[in-house]
Amino acid sequence: MKRKTLFISFIVIGVLCLIASLVLYFLIDLDSYKPRIETAVSDTLGFPVKIEGDIGFFLFPNLHISIGKIIITGRESDMASLEKIAFGLKLLPLLKGKVIIDEVAIRRPEVSLVRFKNGEFNFTQKIRKKTKEEEKDTPSFVANTISLSDGDIVYSDHKTGTVTELHGVDIEIKDLLSGATGKKDLIKDISFKGSLKSKKITSHAVELSDFSFQIRAKEGLYNIRDLSATLFSGKGTGEVTFDVTGKTPSLKIQTTFSKIHLDEFLHALSEKKSMEGMVDLSLNLEMKGTSMDEIRNTINGHTSMQGENIVIKNYDIDHILGSYRNTQKIGALDIGAFFLAGPVGTAVTKGYDYQKLYGSTGAQGGIMKKLVSDWKVEKGIATAEDVAIATRKNRIAVKGNLNLGKDMYDNVIVAVIDQKGCAEVTQKIYGSLNNPQLEKTSIMQSAAGSVLNLFDKAGKLIPGTQCEAFYRGGVQHPE
Repeated sequence: MKRKTLFISFIVIGVLCLIASLVLYFLIDLDSYKPRIETAVSDTLGFPVKIEGDIGFFLFPNLHISIGKIIITGRESDMASLEKIAFGLKLLPLLKGKVIIDEVAIRRPEVSLVRFKNGEFNFTQKIRKKTKEEEKDTPSFVANTISLSDGDIVYSDHKTGTVTELHGVDIEIKDLLSGATGKKDLIKDISFKGSLKSKKITSHAVELSDFSFQIRAKEGLYNIRDLSATLFSGKGTGEVTFDVTGKTPSLKIQTTFSKIHLDEFLHALSEKKSMEGMVDLSLNLEMKGTSMDEIRNTINGHTSMQGENIVIKNYDIDHILGSYRNTQKIGALDIGAFFLAGPVGTAVTKGYDYQKLYGSTGAQGGIMKKLVSDWKVEKGIATAEDVAIATRKNRIAVKGNLNLGKDMYDNVIVAVIDQKGCAEVTQKIYGSLNNPQLEKTSIMQSAAGSVLNLFDKAGKLIPGTQCEAFYRGGVQHPE
């Protein structure tokens, strides 16, 4: 009998809440509360907030509120706009003075983040420092589910002139908790689990598609797993760990991409499709710091790029080396370009004029039967561990370091290797990564076809003569 009475009571309460919601909906002019809501939200966020859409609410089974188009203005321009936001609050905890958000749904947000030339952002504001009493009274924030659908995010860096865009973004966050530990830094105090999907991400003429990952965060430790994406038609997977629990943030990246189309990769860098073929790329790096300079000087780990049967358009290494052996003269052979376009190097093929090079060599094209570009990185210095190519007739290897912190080549030597691994001819590359030099001659200048003696003999081999092996890696000499 008691159970039946209790059941009937719940039904009656539910019906009364439903009736109350309908009555309030028709009797209360919610639009009249817009200015007060705008003021309250603006004070909380520190940015001007404008509500252009309608406001609606419902009381049963929980308090549900929906707000139409919202515009948030940052410094100098609109920072974000939302087509609609809807959220629900649990009623019983609310009656006890505790805010527990059941669900937040954000539809079609458009976010514009800007970094100005002075280094400041459009979302930075002077926030009044809280008193100790206010910090004590800061409540914890709880949300069961937060979802964002079909969003666009654009980040413009006026200092570097770069733009990064995310389109078709879907985000879901569950079990969000903030303020439970009493830490002042939000990024160290927030816990949640969730996922992100983006149809397309573009940055520096590079496009990622079908990008997605799962994330779990707990008090400053962020683990990203099941990361997948398509890059230059290659499929990639990986994991990322971001740790801000200590004084210095740290980042770990493990990712592998298979069957990257080399023509798309080089086209994004130089707008010229100079090579065709597929390569596999892997990164396993750790770094830490609070500035880009500090981060680059702390990079540790390994990188690798490998491929087979790569076609080089209008450029035949075998033809050029054959001419060198006959005449001891050569139109500058930028062999290192094929290695240093690897994962930790720089695309020195950028700006290459292959048409002029073709005219100077008379070659229609060549092929790399094998390409290996493996690097070990310690404290921002990348060392060539196994960096070599094999063509139909020749084998070429690279030794030396790339100083990522200073953007410099450090004793990088390119060598033509014989069957014993000894160097027949060598050539040094030095200078900045953005402006490499070959034996006092610019790569870009010499690529136009200047005929110069750029190669110094490392010692002409005589049958039976011993030499110190320049290369002992895994790329075999052509048969």
